[in-house]
Amino acid sequence: VKAHSPEKPVDLFLSAQWASGVHNMLQGAPPPDVGEKELCKVGSSAVTLAAKRLAPRYHLAAGEGAFYERVPYMNPPAG
Repeated sequence: VKAHSPEKPVDLFLSAQWASGVHNMLQGAPPPDVGEKELCKVGSSAVTLAAKRLAPRYHLAAGEGAFYERVPYMNPPAG
């Protein structure tokens, strides 16, 4: 991740954990259903950092034992 160049876009980012803050900025869309867990405690800050640096077109995460398709969003320009 540290050696990633913004000039070489990342199409797909696969991670075992969700990014922390996956529930932020949903713009009225329903939040993920994570059962008895507290939504604010779900995810990994390391995955969040990697996703921010890579700015992938798609991010698939297998963790939390739940399916959740987030509404589309735009990554801010690198810089």
